[in-house]
Amino acid sequence: MSCDEGHELALVTAGDIMTSEVVTVKPETPITEMIKMMEDFYIIRLPVCKDEKLIGVVSRGNIIRNLVEPKFMSNM
Repeated sequence: MSCDEGHELALVTAGDIMTSEVVTVKPETPITEMIKMMEDFYIIRLPVCKDEKLIGVVSRGNIIRNLVEPKFMSNM
């Protein structure tokens, strides 16, 4: 559903627009695997689950900061 299809924005719910087949990772998933999953599934965030419970979210920004900041800080 989109507003272009004549639906009033106030009537559109999270259930109408959510992703139902969610790709998740575990806390021990390697960063290289998360990068590949993001590329393969065209996603920018990965929910992190433990014992079938959401415990966090990893974003592309989190990964970039993790890869860049340690190198940047070591040059100071």
